Amino acid sequence: MQTRLVMGCRFKHRFAMLALLGGILLSFSGCLSYQYERRVEGVEIKDPADAYSLGKTTIGNVLCSLGAPDEVHSLDNTDLLVYQRSLFQENGLSLGIPVFDMATGWSVKISAAGAVTRYDTLIFWFNSQGTLQDIVFEKASGRSYLKTLFSKQND
Repeated sequence: MQTRLVMGCRFKHRFAMLALLGGILLSFSGCLSYQYERRVEGVEIKDPADAYSLGKTTIGNVLCSLGAPDEVHSLDNTDLLVYQRSLFQENGLSLGIPVFDMATGWSVKISAAGAVTRYDTLIFWFNSQGTLQDIVFEKASGRSYLKTLFSKQND
């Protein structure tokens, strides 16, 4: 009788150890992946600071120094030259643990992702004579300047 009790304990102990070892091996057989994506559209835009003077700089001076703008708009006898650079960054982390069931064949997947887009924008306003009226410079804005400008006018 005593040998059966000892054998029963050994069997339970070995089964528990095998189950634990199998669980550890199963958890290490999962898939861990990390994704990083970065896209840049447009050329680098620097702060114009004192490079251009209001009332003196012409549209030709700006075009010669910076080249073709990304966008051109006309509003109430003024012309806007828009230079914009966008930086998009996305990070993603996922963990897949294969908890395989013969009947359903499913696995557990945990994932997290985040993305951010930043805009550098430089806008020149020129009057109908082609003389600089105003300059706006936004660095690392969370929203495109023109979208912000036009959404405020519509509200």
